[in-house]
Amino acid sequence: MTNYHIPKNTQNADHLYVVLSKDDRGEGIVAMQTDAGSMPLVLLDNSILGKVKSYIQHMAKETGRELYIVKYTKTEVLEIVKP
Repeated sequence: MTNYHIPKNTQNADHLYVVLSKDDRGEGIVAMQTDAGSMPLVLLDNSILGKVKSYIQHMAKETGRELYIVKYTKTEVLEIVKP
């Protein structure tokens, strides 16, 4: 059985915070391993970013890599998927 998490919507998604790593081949979205599996660090809420920032700092220290917290602000709907 597949488990889904669709949260209660509490705000507009007018920006996203994303944690990236960069190297000579480009950029990639950073993920952290949890008991539930891999969690890409893509966040909608600045307060959640504050709660996971210590994990981001720990990941940078453990890996020896600079991690970039970026904010994307342009929204472009590519497709609406209906049930």
